[in-house]
Amino acid sequence: MNGIGTALPGRTIAGVRLWAEDGAWLYLAEQPLPLLDANGRPQVSALEAAGMTMLSVGASLQPTEATMALLQQEVAQLAGPAAELHPAALTMRHAALEVAEAEGFAEIATARASDLPPQAAAFSAVLRDSRAATALAGLRGEAGRLRVLYRVALPRRRAATAALAGDLTNHLDGTGQIDAAGAEAAIRCAIETGDAKWSEQADPGASEELRRTVRSAAMAQAVQSLARTGTAGPGARTTVQAEATRTEAAPLTLELTADLAGWLGGG
Repeated sequence: MNGIGTALPGRTIAGVRLWAEDGAWLYLAEQPLPLLDANGRPQVSALEAAGMTMLSVGASLQPTEATMALLQQEVAQLAGPAAELHPAALTMRHAALEVAEAEGFAEIATARASDLPPQAAAFSAVLRDSRAATALAGLRGEAGRLRVLYRVALPRRRAATAALAGDLTNHLDGTGQIDAAGAEAAIRCAIETGDAKWSEQADPGASEELRRTVRSAAMAQAVQSLARTGTAGPGARTTVQAEATRTEAAPLTLELTADLAGWLGGG
């Protein structure tokens, strides 16, 4: 997914998404940010020599101290001064420096960035001819010429729930005793005749494997319950109710991009 957009909940503060999840407050920069030197300037440089341009760019996902103070203030207002703020857990899939070409952007350098904050990446590229000219235009503040791309994955899970409920009275022998095999046979017969029914809910994109797994889990629960407690006996009704929920990993992949013109006061 290109950018965060509506993929994550919460609100944006100074270019950083802030949201609550599982009792914690999390943040993620909505685009790569410049690494800063000792004077607070972006670590971006270009050296021209012998018809070549040697380009160096430093990037990260760590907000500035001023932005972090704003986030802390927002969290304190929303959840109290004791609320904690943490960077979102993520996996770095790819980090690249790209230059504009006729049909989009071309990768000119990659870097290994840690999964842990600040996810710093140092890019180095040697450019010639049109690519060098385009990159230098970006460093002069022309928008759409030079960008940094971070492809990251956030841990997410999809859930599915299956529930089984019905009347098994017409599918039992009335003795009050039943083993697991007999319980499963009675339940399946009740499903076939409509005396027992499935109801299911699943998150969008849930796999068929997850759906099968949760149905199997609910069936096993119903069989175990019936075999353990037995049937209601002669003249009484025997019903079944079972519900199971399972989840599967569903990482959310985001492409975060930053135009270097924005870092350097252009664009």
